[in-house]
Amino acid sequence: MKSFKKVVRLLYLGLVISLATIGIALVGPIPLQITHKKMPLEHPIELVRSDDESEQESDQIKIIH
Repeated sequence: MKSFKKVVRLLYLGLVISLATIGIALVGPIPLQITHKKMPLEHPIELVRSDDESEQESDQIKIIH
């Protein structure tokens, strides 16, 4: 009786595994959700200098969109 129960359990396990495999094959894999957009980490920056190099305070930084 013990060997019969063991065989039935193994057959049941094989049945569950085969049904799961067939279900995955029919439905397909679970789709992954992309929650973020791929954006560049840094913005391009341009340094604008005036013609007069003696004034260091006139340097401006522009962020290019």
